[in-house]
Amino acid sequence: MLRSEINAAIERAKSVLRVNGFHLPPFAFWTPEEWRRKGEECDEIRACKLGWDVTDFASGDFARGGLIAFTIRNGGVAPPYRRTVHCEKAMVVGEGQRTPMHCHAIKQEDIICRAGGASLRRSPWRIDPADAAPLSRVPSRARLAIRDRRRGLVGQ
Repeated sequence: MLRSEINAAIERAKSVLRVNGFHLPPFAFWTPEEWRRKGEECDEIRACKLGWDVTDFASGDFARGGLIAFTIRNGGVAPPYRRTVHCEKAMVVGEGQRTPMHCHAIKQEDIICRAGGASLRRSPWRIDPADAAPLSRVPSRARLAIRDRRRGLVGQ
């Protein structure tokens, strides 16, 4: 993507979030020059990779397969900031855009739809059975979904 396309996407996301009452932290609005002037008081923001992400998932087609995300919290990334393995992001997906499925080996994410008529498909799966927690340690609602998928009761 061109820098101008990325900047336009970020401005659209700021507008969508603002209109829907989602308040971003001040660093969401800093210019590149302001970032350069910031010192060690922003080390945690940099180390935990907080801020804007605009991606087309290497598809070359942002309009069909893209995502704009603002990472607010990102635990488990770098010492000494491994206090939590929870991630919090504000995500903006445009009309007709799709976001590839993914999962994290150690990170927990909550998906909360705050606006729009998004179609969200949640599919619990495990990355590597050798690394997977025993099913008894999976929350009960997720356990039911996993069992149903194993029995072929949940649509693919």
